[in-house]
Amino acid sequence: MQSFDQLTKVFKPPTLISWQTIFLVGLVGLLLAIAVIQLGFNETTSNLVITVAWLLTTVGGGWGLLTVLSLTEFNSWQTVLMLSLFSWLTSLLAEMVSATEFTVNLLSSFGWIFLIIGTGWGLSVNSVKLFGMPLSPWVSGALLCAFVFSPWANEGNLAPAIVTWPLASAAIAIVPNVLRWNFTFKKPDVSTRQQLALFFVFSLLLSGWLQFYFRVQRWLEDYPTLMVSDFGNSSFIYQLPSRRERLPQGIPLLVAAESEVEQQLNGMPWPRVERWLLNVDDQLVPIERAAKNRLDAPKEKDLWNLQAQTFETPVGYELRLRSVWLGPTSTAQGFYLEKTCLINKQLPAATPTDENEAQTGNSPPPTPLGVVDCELGTDFVEGFPTQ
Repeated sequence: MQSFDQLTKVFKPPTLISWQTIFLVGLVGLLLAIAVIQLGFNETTSNLVITVAWLLTTVGGGWGLLTVLSLTEFNSWQTVLMLSLFSWLTSLLAEMVSATEFTVNLLSSFGWIFLIIGTGWGLSVNSVKLFGMPLSPWVSGALLCAFVFSPWANEGNLAPAIVTWPLASAAIAIVPNVLRWNFTFKKPDVSTRQQLALFFVFSLLLSGWLQFYFRVQRWLEDYPTLMVSDFGNSSFIYQLPSRRERLPQGIPLLVAAESEVEQQLNGMPWPRVERWLLNVDDQLVPIERAAKNRLDAPKEKDLWNLQAQTFETPVGYELRLRSVWLGPTSTAQGFYLEKTCLINKQLPAATPTDENEAQTGNSPPPTPLGVVDCELGTDFVEGFPTQ
């Protein structure tokens, strides 16, 4: 409650015309802008509300920042933050005058270093807490990870930055308590050691869970078929509701196989169709290879197995194409997808020459041709197929 009292004291407007008033009006404007966008107002209205809200927030925040950073003494956290601002301004000036990249990076690095030190120092001096926990190491750790990993420059650095953040925060909290400025060790008291030990263990646990989250997300990106499973019985994974239907990669695999079968068997003489179906397993090998190369998730291609089973019907054959998932599932039964294609024989359309030869009785009967008709839907079947 002390942290909320401090925040309330800081942002409570002392007068009607104050930076707190302008800043809070700007925040309300941003919330209003979000509501305007959600309600589907025209783009001009949305842009106007957003522009005014950002302007008020920027003016109020800048006014408040200058008020907070008013120097009380030279050796203070405000001085360090001013040095950070000065370093960034000189870095921007160096970039405008086309200075070397080393100079620009060096000045901006000093800006980051001063910002980390000044922010941590200021939060520590003012004892800013959230739920009884000091914010100084957490904010300083977040700034340090942002400086080291630069996630805005490389999207792949975002996950390592977030995973490292709790460990960096723990290091920032522990090192000043066990190390003096002359790099000699000091022994904190028992209560401090207990707090630091709990802080370190909590940071390890939080970092591990964050790493686990990113690992699961990477698995789901590389193997989207895993999303078909039911996570209702999981103790640590919650599946957010989504309107988008989650389709396993076996469906495009079957669609590609269906297209190849139709292309090869449609119009093929019936005797060749029967020979093709007799050796259907061998025929599927190049079809499966070509279909897997077109999957949206290439890492899944080794976890799908394309199978086919042929049944004779009174008018032809029934071909059941199956894509069997060999990867992990939430149940031990597994699943497979099945699409049924009917392959019938059909006499070719008669030409005038054929009709004349048929009247004279000199022509042999025409050879039937294959016609493929596949179902539009795909069946989802739990378990493994039986041959």
